[in-house]
Amino acid sequence: MKEAVWSLVGLIGGFALSTIWWYAVSHVWAPRLGFSDKISVLPDATSRSTYRVKVMNTGKRGVIDLSVDTRICYPGVSVYPGLDVPTIMFPLRVPVPNAKAMRLGPGEAWFFRLRMDELLEPDNSDTKAILATLYPVEAQRQGLTFEAMLKRSEGAYLQLRVLCYDQWSGARKYYESQPYKITDIVHGRFDGLEVVPFSADAGS
Repeated sequence: MKEAVWSLVGLIGGFALSTIWWYAVSHVWAPRLGFSDKISVLPDATSRSTYRVKVMNTGKRGVIDLSVDTRICYPGVSVYPGLDVPTIMFPLRVPVPNAKAMRLGPGEAWFFRLRMDELLEPDNSDTKAILATLYPVEAQRQGLTFEAMLKRSEGAYLQLRVLCYDQWSGARKYYESQPYKITDIVHGRFDGLEVVPFSADAGS
């Protein structure tokens, strides 16, 4: 009888320890990616705005083989005649060196720039068709800014999606940012995951 009791206690104890270990590995010590609260805007040498987003590993473990997909969404806008598509989206292309990262350790950050020039001069025919639908007059597509695109329709937003692997377990992870709207674009620099506006006496 005692042997059965001790066996049951051991079974319950082993299950409890396994559960605690699983929770610690999967949640407490797991990698986590955080996104900047705003989009940082910097003026570059050619007086064209440079838009930046920051991603930071705020977890306890590193992640590897990261790739990012950036898209602008226009809720309620359809570009396909005859089809009821409530939300259309297209990828905002980022340069290859910035669209992927080998590793992001705990506390490390990943910066990348949104390339408006590549977006507005796309090689992808689908993107060209969407831009032509959003801006039917060719003159409207000339000199477009990121701000103007987010003002195209009410509720328009930019969103980032990141795929990566947990360096310790090899599990694939998916993260997505909050929707960035026109009010989330700030002329400033990063301080952690916050964007601090430039002071008036600093020029820009």
